[in-house]
Amino acid sequence: MLRDRSSFSDTVNITCLENNKTVLAEILDFKRAYMLTVSVDRKVKLNLRYNTEKKLYIGNVGNLEFITEGPKETVVAQGRKR
Repeated sequence: MLRDRSSFSDTVNITCLENNKTVLAEILDFKRAYMLTVSVDRKVKLNLRYNTEKKLYIGNVGNLEFITEGPKETVVAQGRKR
């Protein structure tokens, strides 16, 4: 029986909509298609919620809005082939 196992990267690129800059952030918590919590430079914690219409994670810190498509997924087949 073959089963696919998904794993996600531990970093993600987030983009600030106000200045269009993209930074690499570390993932603290992730629930697919629901929420994403990241740390930017180990100084700022950012919570992003999934927007089903736009298919993006969106969050705010201060007056800045950030977006991301989420972490990259790697699918690995496990088990025996028949």
